[in-house]
Amino acid sequence: MIDSRNLGKRNRLWSRRENGDKSSPSPTKSELKRAFYARSPLKLSPSPLKLSLSPLKLSPTAEHKSEASVRRPNRTERHSIDENNNVEADLNHNEIVEEKKTTEIFTTPKKGRSSPRIRRLSQKASKRDSIFEAHPKRDVIYPDNLTFRDIYFFWFLPTLCYEVNFPRTRRIRTGFLVNRAVEVFVCSNICICIIQQYIVPSVAHILLPFYKMELSLVAERLLKLALPNHLLWLIIFYVFFHSFLNTSAEIMQFADRSFFRDWWNAPNLEVFWKTWNLPVHRWCVRHVYKPMLATGFSKSVAMSSVFLLSALLHEYLISVPLRMFHLGVALGMLAQIPLVHLSRCLEQKFGARIGNMMVWGSLIIGQPLIIMMYYHDYVIQNYGQQIESWIESETCQC
Repeated sequence: MIDSRNLGKRNRLWSRRENGDKSSPSPTKSELKRAFYARSPLKLSPSPLKLSLSPLKLSPTAEHKSEASVRRPNRTERHSIDENNNVEADLNHNEIVEEKKTTEIFTTPKKGRSSPRIRRLSQKASKRDSIFEAHPKRDVIYPDNLTFRDIYFFWFLPTLCYEVNFPRTRRIRTGFLVNRAVEVFVCSNICICIIQQYIVPSVAHILLPFYKMELSLVAERLLKLALPNHLLWLIIFYVFFHSFLNTSAEIMQFADRSFFRDWWNAPNLEVFWKTWNLPVHRWCVRHVYKPMLATGFSKSVAMSSVFLLSALLHEYLISVPLRMFHLGVALGMLAQIPLVHLSRCLEQKFGARIGNMMVWGSLIIGQPLIIMMYYHDYVIQNYGQQIESWIESETCQC
């Protein structure tokens, strides 16, 4: 902004020049430029330097006037306008150059150090993005999906929630499929070795102290069984949720590969049950939890109903192969309802680490305890007389 005192002085000088005072100096180029930025209504003498810098206001009808009726700027005005345009052009050019340099810094690899590695990573990223692009086939519209082919396709997908159009990949990655299949084969054999070498001998030594209810020996056998059982559970989780489901998804070109999240960092049991088995969790939320909320039930009632349904399904899966009805698994699942609230209270009072310790403790201790109970009841139900005679002989020898 130009100073108002200097502006008044310049106006007085120019007014003297209009009255014929030739001693008054003519405005310089820099002063004309300042006056142009100030947009002040200055008047020059009727010399070639006559300039009027008042803001130009056009009426709606003035836009349709011909170019001949509009006064063209004289040489001095054109010179000042050109200087202003040059300054703006230089600023814009500098901004474009700075943006270009910034873009080159983050996109162009440094020479001689890591450029081949960055190129390989960018090629892998572009290849991965091209694999998970939309499937070239057209989307199916209801009721065109009501076919045997569509229902069989849904049965073999690693998901429990039906959709009219599932996300698909463009091709089958042979290397990825072979790696997952090899993992399934190798880890399955490792599980068999753990069962034969560690689980079966530990469970066999549980029967007598469990039958006599010797709590010290039961606790010792429980802790001895907890380590191999937990290792077995982790391997089975990896084999099923990562290797097997990814193998099935790759064969069926199914693009949704979110089968689990980081359940091992769960701060409480509620987060654990939401993240460790996403296909079942999504089915329960879609078909049980949300419909109950929509009908007016509270969240606690809806959550308890989900655990009750899960308890019945787990008991069914265990009782039918063993041909016995024990309710051990069902009671264990129903016990998760108070444990969820307890772990949430521990998290709020002592922090997320204590809640996570409770999650891991329930996994390490709860599973071998259920195995011991079912093994004892199965052996007593099917081999009761032989076991009783064997126990009597063992007690007589002692």
